[in-house]
Amino acid sequence: MECPICSTSQLEDGAVSCPECNSDLSSLQLINETAKRHSNLKKFGLILSMLLLVGIVALATSYASHLNTHTEVLTVVDETVPMDDEKDAQINELAGQVEGQQMEIDRLVEEIEELTVSADSKNTVSTNGEQIHVVNAGESLWTISKKYYGNGEKHKEIASHNNISNPKLISAGDTLKIKN
Repeated sequence: MECPICSTSQLEDGAVSCPECNSDLSSLQLINETAKRHSNLKKFGLILSMLLLVGIVALATSYASHLNTHTEVLTVVDETVPMDDEKDAQINELAGQVEGQQMEIDRLVEEIEELTVSADSKNTVSTNGEQIHVVNAGESLWTISKKYYGNGEKHKEIASHNNISNPKLISAGDTLKIKN
């Protein structure tokens, strides 16, 4: 170690003062110790980085090996299990059942639509230039006006013809006169 003040180079390691100029060297000792620790930390970081890199390469190799093995197993399974006629017949039978059920669903949907139209027509009776409408659940004067006049703007006229003071207070089952 060398004295930073007088450049004496005959200092012993761990000396706290310079024998030539009598300078305090404790700060220099701390700086040298810190430099050694920093150097050791750099070496430790480098070793740790290398170990991490080796671990990642090992994991990647293991994963790639696993993928190759898995692919080979799938290939072997595909090649060794031929589709026999019985399984093919079962698949075709199930496909036919699904198609039949879909046709039944389509038929039921059409039937529901017809019943809905029929129910709507039963709610209306024509007499003397007026139609009588029975209010369904969820209907409002706006939707009823839209049904009969093509828009909801005439909901106030329907309320007026039926002496309804609050158009929001109609209930399912109420009868309304709709003028043509």
